[in-house]
Amino acid sequence: MKRVQMKRTLYASVIAGFCAMIPGVLLANAPGTMCSLAQSGQVDCIRPDHFTYDLCQQIENVSRNNGIDPGFFARLLWQESRFDPNALSQAGAQGIAQFMPQTAKLRGLPDSYNPAQAIERSANYLG
Repeated sequence: MKRVQMKRTLYASVIAGFCAMIPGVLLANAPGTMCSLAQSGQVDCIRPDHFTYDLCQQIENVSRNNGIDPGFFARLLWQESRFDPNALSQAGAQGIAQFMPQTAKLRGLPDSYNPAQAIERSANYLG
């Protein structure tokens, strides 16, 4: 059991470090792309075929815009959902950022299962 926990901790650390090192790219209008319009006016999109890359980019962007350490935020999302945008907890928390439906409504989150929207609202909530 400890070995599995160590692997998960290592993986979360690697993802957090990986997210901090990726340069920006232009986003394509790929089918299934999910986007979020931040309060700052910045649009962040997550493409299914570039999920990890786009996820890291968005974590970096919204963390910096909200005064949150990107490594902390990446590890938080990993702990909450293992970066699964379709995660559903036994308590009813939904999506990659694990918003409860009522909290999502209060925070203006239209779709907890849209990772781009959920990450943006989560960072805004924490910042």
